Formats: sequence, C-alpha cells, structure tokens
Amino acid sequence: MAARILRGVIGVDLGGTKLRIVRFDGARCRAREIPTGPAFGAADLARELGGLTGRVGLAVPGLVAKGRVVACDVLPGLAGAKPEVHAVVNDARAAAIADLDDLPRGGTAAVVMAGTAIGAALIANGEILDGAHGFAGELGYLPYGAGTLDEAAGGSAILRAAGCDAPTLARRLAKGDARARAAVVAAGTALGAGLAALANLIDPGRITLGGGALAWPGYSAAAKAEFARRTLAPIAKRCVLRRTPWGRNVVARGAALAAAAGG
Repeated sequence: MAARILRGVIGVDLGGTKLRIVRFDGARCRAREIPTGPAFGAADLARELGGLTGRVGLAVPGLVAKGRVVACDVLPGLAGAKPEVHAVVNDARAAAIADLDDLPRGGTAAVVMAGTAIGAALIANGEILDGAHGFAGELGYLPYGAGTLDEAAGGSAILRAAGCDAPTLARRLAKGDARARAAVVAAGTALGAGLAALANLIDPGRITLGGGALAWPGYSAAAKAEFARRTLAPIAKRCVLRRTPWGRNVVARGAALAAAAGG
C-alpha cells in the first residue's frame, strides 16, 4: 500500500515526558516539542492546543472512548478530559493507523510503543481490533513478575531501577555504568517477554516497535533476544519484528490521519 498524503493536518503526540506537535504538508512536516510530566493536566493541554489551526488529531497514552480520555495512568490529570480537536485516539492505536500504510491487505499485525509505559494496538485481517469496549491492546497491564509489564519494561521502570533521571542515565550508560546497563537490559528483556506473549496469542505477520525507550543502548537487543527465546518457533520464524519507518512522528502521523478521516 502507498503511504497516505497529508496536507495541512496537525498530529499531536502527548506522552509522559513531552508533547510533540507535527504539522504535515505533503512530503514535508514541521515539529516542535513541549515538556510535560505527571502534573501535566487537561488545562495545560487545552492551552497548548488552543493556538493550533486546521484539522487536529490528538493521541494520548490512555483509554479513550468517544473523544473523551477515560483513564490515563501516565498523566492522571487528563482523566475525564474531552479535548476540542477533530480526533482523539489512544497513542498505540494512532501508531497502528500509521502502520496500516504498508501492511499487506488483510494482514494481521501488532504495534507496540515502548515509552514511559508500554502500549499496543492489534490489527486483525487488515482492521484495527477495538475489543468489546474499545480498549483492546493494553499490553502494559499484562502480568509480569509481581506486577505488570508497564512496571517492568517502560521508561519509568528503567529510571526507577537505575535510580536517576534520563539525562543522568544517558551519561552513566556512556561511561559503561553496570547498574544503568542492567536496568536497561532488564526492561528490554521484560518487553521481549511481552512481545512473545503477544505473538503466541495472535500469530502476527509482523510486530512494529516505536517509542523513546528503544533509544537506550541494549534495550532493543535484549527485547529481541527474549522474544526469540519465548516465542513458539513456527511463529518466531515468520513474524517480522521491526522498528516503525515513521520514527518519532509515528504517533503524530496516526493522529493526523485520524483527524483527516474525520475521527
């Protein structure tokens, strides 16, 4: 399938650490970012969205129903908000909308976003799987150890285990710090186990990965190794595990596509 063309549409990717606003205009796009954090709430979001013109799509890291944010563990202040934009979608679902561009017709696939936490969206027979209530794909809530995959594999889990913030972690990794490296590898291994569970359940033709946690050295390699170890051999042999071709704009692009389609 050919990539869909967007002109004059804005995609907004809201995450636990940043708000990324991307204006798409044909083959070109312009992006800017604003820091967020756990205290970022509905009023902050409304202020940032207020100056945007044109069709706007918003992706959030939480449960969304009929344009309203039902729950958002990463940004709890968003719960109950109904942003005044043309489309509001879950961030992993937005990534899946973008991923459909080059998925073979009728394909079965998954998109997994490893950011502050872990999100996923499932594509079955060429259609995004909503589930009975629109919440399908909450991979982060998969039980893992004594907690959940979110608590073991996301960016927050890495920083918690390393005992530092992101800039400090980057410096420590560059210096070969053993604790920092172990935190990243443990989180990547946890993600690999989650990917294996997902693959064994739905037998996807491919799993597309995105999100900021993939940038930490050792994270992706650990995830791929654990995926290969835990996935049934016939599935692992045929399932393509890849990084999103849309890079940092994947979620914003999916949100923009949702807005362009009318929600």
